[in-house]
Amino acid sequence: MRCTKNFVPLAVVALLLVPACAKQPEAGPAPDIAAAPPADAQVHEFTMDEWRDAFCAGGTDWTFDVPTDAWIAMPVSWVAKDEATARANWEGVTYRLTVDGRSLEVPEGLQLRVDSVHFECPNGTIDGIGVSYMTYLPPVTAERHFSVHYLVNDDLNDGWSDYPKGSELTMNLTLRPQGT
Repeated sequence: MRCTKNFVPLAVVALLLVPACAKQPEAGPAPDIAAAPPADAQVHEFTMDEWRDAFCAGGTDWTFDVPTDAWIAMPVSWVAKDEATARANWEGVTYRLTVDGRSLEVPEGLQLRVDSVHFECPNGTIDGIGVSYMTYLPPVTAERHFSVHYLVNDDLNDGWSDYPKGSELTMNLTLRPQGT
């Protein structure tokens, strides 16, 4: 227990000081997800080549190897043909995040980010704009399973595909610590 008091000879107040200190909250475990990493933290962002390989492979289940000593920048994104469509589609979905099957509380203060997306794939080109909130996971020391569950609230079209109201999409990312 630690408390702050003005200096008074310890022998005089030792018995009075202990009951007078408010117990400090115990340090809890690191958050499951954050709006920003700690100021002095190393951060791992997936490269465009890693995202290209995942997108070009298709599907919604992807595996990434990650360093064990860095926070992981994890975008929660929607990609469309152009920025106006991407933003409108983003407003038409709600999302839920899970790690290892457990729902996460979405942190306050997430900043919307806009990025160009251009992937040359064997079966065609993906060329558009992604809007995303960047979230951060603490360093991964064991395999973790991060999922983004989207619920489509309005009929949407991203410029390539239709998503009827009520559609549900889930993106699953398995994060493996490097060296395992």
